[in-house]
Amino acid sequence: ADALALYRRALVDDPALTVAAVKAAMSASWIEQYPLGDTLARLALRAEAGLPPRNQRLLRGLGFFFAGEADSALAWFRSAVAADPEWTEGWYGVGEVYLHLLPSGTGIDSLAEDAFARAVQIDPTFAPAVFHLAELKLARGDLAAGGRLVSEIERLGIDSAQRALLDAMRACQERGPGAVDWDRQAVRFPEEVLSVARQLAGGMRRPDCAAAGFRAVLRNDRTTRDPRWSAMEGVHHLLIAQGDPAHAVAFVDSQLALGRREAEALLILDATLGVAPDARAAAVLAPFQGRIDHMAGYLRQFFAVWYVHRGDLVRMDSLRVAFRASSASHPEDVAWAQAVEAHLALARGDTAGAVSMLTSLRPVAGATAASWNSLEPMAGERLLLADLLAATGRPEDALGVADQLDRPLMANLVHLRASLELRARAAAAGRSTMTERYRARLRALTSRP
Repeated sequence: ADALALYRRALVDDPALTVAAVKAAMSASWIEQYPLGDTLARLALRAEAGLPPRNQRLLRGLGFFFAGEADSALAWFRSAVAADPEWTEGWYGVGEVYLHLLPSGTGIDSLAEDAFARAVQIDPTFAPAVFHLAELKLARGDLAAGGRLVSEIERLGIDSAQRALLDAMRACQERGPGAVDWDRQAVRFPEEVLSVARQLAGGMRRPDCAAAGFRAVLRNDRTTRDPRWSAMEGVHHLLIAQGDPAHAVAFVDSQLALGRREAEALLILDATLGVAPDARAAAVLAPFQGRIDHMAGYLRQFFAVWYVHRGDLVRMDSLRVAFRASSASHPEDVAWAQAVEAHLALARGDTAGAVSMLTSLRPVAGATAASWNSLEPMAGERLLLADLLAATGRPEDALGVADQLDRPLMANLVHLRASLELRARAAAAGRSTMTERYRARLRALTSRP
């Protein structure tokens, strides 16, 4: 944060000092001030020709990172480390894409960990990379390695919020949710508590810890709307993942009874999942029914999943056209148009076409949306692709796609149970030794936090 302030002061004194804008954008990304980082990166890109080639590559990676275009960001960051394999900031950028965005490919969490480990190996004092490496190891239960990194972080010094995040994750993994004063931490560091909860919810690693964190943020009277919504999603999605739709719907009703109208979005999601009546979702959407080409982007996304659920091919086609028309100014709409096209192809009997379109689908979402949005990561389309691959005799490919739903993204939670059921079937069909592991994970979902 101090570096960011100083770089911005330098830009005030000399707006042509492009390298300061690059470093400021990088600093903003490290402390997750993404809108500011995007502004600074755009400023630097106007004069990138005056930068050394290495900095140009990093800058372009940052630009695509802030835009949520994961594969392009990854290509530029990898280009930077290919030119200079000892560049810690370049490796950190690679890790950030894998950690926060939606790149194509498999084994994404492992690739994130590998990139941060490479940065730490080059420079053991590079605190941001040490922090993320500790976070990833603790989240997956490697308490020995995570603990060693936490000790190193204590020596390096990090801010109290990041330390609180690591301490809560470590304590809950070691001793259970009762080892953390969730309510106190939710008042002091609500965003960090949400981050701990989301990561421990990923793949249902520790649903008891995740539920404790989400509910603490929800209980916090000082919580503003955005953290409250994320906590609401978390509680609801955990219940769906555990196969308890009745309690999930009851939870939504309890939030609506408190006057929290944002919970209505969960009614739409529940209807598309088949756990709530369509009539309730239709009533929520009715006031927004109008000209598709004038709808706000997030509304189009809700109507897209709704019309797909209802099998309304005419309106799906209208949405496809609207998404294509707006894609020049909204890059994320390219993927939404393609997703709707895939559903249309499947409805018309073109399974091969649907598989092709879903395979090449590249969702565009910024770091916050990728982590927390229930629609933009298109987890439902990932599950559909895995299902189609399994049904057409490609069980190993199906497993590779469905395994992505273990990533700690909120959108993945509501499809996790279905993905584990699919993976158990696909593993059996492929004579994989993983069959029993998937079945064991399904059995473990039955305990409710």
